[in-house]
Amino acid sequence: MSLSDPIADLLTRIRNALRARHTIVNARASGICEGVCRVLKDEGYIEDYKRIPDVKQDFLRVYLKYGRNGEDVITDLKRISRPG
Repeated sequence: MSLSDPIADLLTRIRNALRARHTIVNARASGICEGVCRVLKDEGYIEDYKRIPDVKQDFLRVYLKYGRNGEDVITDLKRISRPG
């Protein structure tokens, strides 16, 4: 199954997981999504991420970050540029 906008999918999964107060979220792995996760980690918005190999398709496991009092570290997450 192809995914037309993997970055939007990743960001939506992260937003939904934050709203549900999850500590981890899984998303399809791609080079560009791994790059986005690297930037989010380097800037302190997520704890970590790992590429998990799978038979069908690898996925990224993103470890979400919350503040000392449980507040979201990421308050707004938007896709600015769209494909096409």
